[in-house]
Amino acid sequence: MVAPIRLNWYRAVRSEEGSRYLAGGLALGVFIAAFPLSVLHFPISWFFASALRVSKSASTAGVMISNPLTIVPIFVFTTWVGLAVTPGGENSAMLHPLALAEDPEVLSHLGWSDLSIILIGATSVGVAAGALTYVLGLRWIAGWADQRASYRKTGG
Repeated sequence: MVAPIRLNWYRAVRSEEGSRYLAGGLALGVFIAAFPLSVLHFPISWFFASALRVSKSASTAGVMISNPLTIVPIFVFTTWVGLAVTPGGENSAMLHPLALAEDPEVLSHLGWSDLSIILIGATSVGVAAGALTYVLGLRWIAGWADQRASYRKTGG
C-alpha cells in the first residue's frame, strides 16, 4: 500500500519539474481548501492541477486540511477576514458566523453581499496560505531532494 505512494513521491521529486511541481500542487490544494465548497474540493483541485500542470496528489494533500473537524473554523476565519477586508460589511448577516451553528435558518437570509464577503475572505486567506505553502514547500522539498542526493553520493 505504501510502495505506490513512495514510488510516486520519488518520481515527482526526480522529475524535471521536481520541487516546483510538488510545491505548486500543495499550494493549489491549500488555496482551494480555503473555500467553503467541502464536497467539491477534490474535483476542483484535480481540474486545476491538470490545467496548471502541477501535482494532483500534492494538490489532494493540500485540500486535506479542510476536513470535517476544520471546515467550521476555516469558514469562520475566512468570513471574519472577508468582513475586515470588505467595506460595508457591518450590515451583513454574517457578522456572527457562529450563529449558523445555532440557527441554520440564517442561511436563508444571506444575500449576494454576504456571499461576496465569504468569497473575498476565502480568496484572501487562500492566496496568503497558498503563497506561504508554496515558499515553505519549495524549500522543504528542495532540501529533502538535496539531502537525498548527498546521501546517495556518500554511498548510503
